[in-house]
Amino acid sequence: AIARAKVDARASRPLPCTPLVVKERALSGVPDCFRGVVWFKLSGADVVAKKHASRYKTLLRMKSPHDERIMRDLNRTMPSLDFFRNKETGGQQLLFNVAHAYAVHDPEVGYSQGLNFLVAVLLLHMREEQAF
Repeated sequence: AIARAKVDARASRPLPCTPLVVKERALSGVPDCFRGVVWFKLSGADVVAKKHASRYKTLLRMKSPHDERIMRDLNRTMPSLDFFRNKETGGQQLLFNVAHAYAVHDPEVGYSQGLNFLVAVLLLHMREEQAF
């Protein structure tokens, strides 16, 4: 968490490079400690997050008909990683939160088991709100 805070602080400053430089560096591999920041910025999620700053917290307070299915799948998502082993704390709680918020946000899609694996990868590299 401390390392991620330092990375987040550095990432908030604009980078003085052209799109070509970004592309070349990305093709050679983005270091693990910067992947979350790079994915968040290149996807445009940083812009959306600024526009809808409180949306995630609002979605967490809403009810979802998918919560039982989400809870049932938590143990099946990357069980070999320590981060996702504990149901009440750590990664499983974060995983539940993001999947729940998405199910409420997009009721047409709701929840599918594959969503947990996408969210899990994101949570390994970024904060909960950014993973959403």
